[in-house]
Amino acid sequence: RRPPRSTLFPYTTLFRSKDVYAADDRAEVLVPDSQPIPVTLVGSDSAFWERAFRTLSTVALTVVQPGSYKPDNAAITVFDQVVPSALPPGNVVLVEPPAGNPFVDVKGAIDGADIVHLDATTPLFDSVDLAGLFVPQLTTFGSTPWATVIADSSKGPAVLDGVQNGRRMVVLGFDPSSTDWPQRPSFPVFVANLVENVMTAPIPTDVTPGAVLDLPPSAGATSMLVQLPNGKVDLFDLADRPIRFTDTSQLGDYVVTYANGSNSVARQEFVVNRLGLAESNILPSVDPTQLTQLGSPAGRQSEHEIWTWVAGGALALLGVEWLAYFSRHAT
Repeated sequence: RRPPRSTLFPYTTLFRSKDVYAADDRAEVLVPDSQPIPVTLVGSDSAFWERAFRTLSTVALTVVQPGSYKPDNAAITVFDQVVPSALPPGNVVLVEPPAGNPFVDVKGAIDGADIVHLDATTPLFDSVDLAGLFVPQLTTFGSTPWATVIADSSKGPAVLDGVQNGRRMVVLGFDPSSTDWPQRPSFPVFVANLVENVMTAPIPTDVTPGAVLDLPPSAGATSMLVQLPNGKVDLFDLADRPIRFTDTSQLGDYVVTYANGSNSVARQEFVVNRLGLAESNILPSVDPTQLTQLGSPAGRQSEHEIWTWVAGGALALLGVEWLAYFSRHAT
C-alpha cells in the first residue's frame, strides 16, 4: 500500500526584528502529496461506483472482476457484493457483504427499510442527505464490537464504520444500485468523502504544544516510531487500539512511521506550532492555580462617590422639617 505522504513546507513570518518571544516568529505547514490515490474496485456489475470514482482527479482506479482479484497495494479497495478469503493490507469498503464471510458477521437480510438517521459527526456523510431513501433489501448484522453504526434504518443498522486488525473498514448493508441513491447528487459526494477520509489516518496536521494525540494503528504494522524535531525517536508496540502520545512540547515537524519488523508500512507527519490566538495574547491574566492555592489577589483602596448619601440625608431632613411645620399649624 502506498503510504500517505506529505511535504514539509516551512515559512517564516514577516517579523524581521528579534523579539523576546521568538517562538511564534516561524511556523511550518504540511502540503498534501499530489500523487493519485490507488483505489481498486472489485465487482461484476459496479458501473455506478466506477463512474463516481473516475470523476475524482485524485484517484487512480483499477477495476477487477471478482474471479480475477488478487490482494494488491491499493490504499482503498471496494468489494461490491463479494468478499475474498484474504483482504488486502489497505483500507476496505464492503458493499452488501454476503453471509458466511470471515470479516463481518452477517445474519441474513430483511425487506423494505427506510434510512432514518445519519451520524452528523462522521465526515463520511458531510454534505450527504439520505432522508427518505428506501432500501428494498437490508443486510442484518450480528456482533460487530469493532464498528460503530453511522447510518440507521427503520429496521436496523445500515452503514458501519470501524477499525479491524488495524484496517479501516466501512460496511454498507445494502446495494446502492437497488435504490435511487446513485441518481442523487449526494452519491458522488459520498464517494469523494470515502477517498478523503478512509484513506487518511485521523492524525491532525497542525497541533498546539502540549496537546495529547491518539495515534491510530495501521494495517499490517506491529510497531510505531515517532521522531521528534530534535531527532529523538519514541517507539511503541501496536495493538488494535490507538497509542496516546503526549510528547508534543517541542516545536517543529514530527514524523510517525508504522513498521512491521524492519519494513516501513506507512508514514504520517504533523507539526507543532505556537501560533494560536491564546498563545499570542500578551494581556495580563491571573493564573487560576494561584487563585486556588493562595486565595484571591490582595485588593487596594479605591475612591467612592458619596453624593448619593448626602442628597439622601438632605431629603430626609427636609421631610422632618415639613412634618414639624405641618403638625404645628394643624393644632
